[in-house]
Amino acid sequence: MTIRKQCEKLYKDAFGDSGEFDSMLFDLFFKNVEVFEKNSVIAAMYFKIPCVLNVDGKKHKAYYIYAVTTHSDYRHQGIMSKLFTETQEESDVLYFLKPSSEGVIAFYNQAGFKQI
Repeated sequence: MTIRKQCEKLYKDAFGDSGEFDSMLFDLFFKNVEVFEKNSVIAAMYFKIPCVLNVDGKKHKAYYIYAVTTHSDYRHQGIMSKLFTETQEESDVLYFLKPSSEGVIAFYNQAGFKQI
C-alpha cells in the first residue's frame, strides 16, 4: 500500500469519511503530510500546512497542524511526540492547531504547544 493510501486510511479511521472534502484535502495538501513510519507502517501522521499569520500587524511564517493521529496499534508509545520533535524544528516559525477535544490539550501542552 502506498504512503498516501496508508495516510488516507489512517485519517479515515481516526476522523471518519467526509467524502469530497477528504479527497480534496489529500489532493491539495498531501505534499504537506508529516509521517512517522514504524515496521513499514505509517504509525502517525499530520498535515503541516504552510501559511502566514498576521499578529498585531506583523506577518509571521506559520504552519497549521491539522488531523493529528496515531494508528491505534502504536498509541501511547511517544511516537507523535517524536514526530513533532522531528518536524517542528524551525524556531522562527509559529506552529498552531485546534485540538479536536478537551482531552488532548494536556498532550499538546506536553508537546510544547501553549494554549491561547
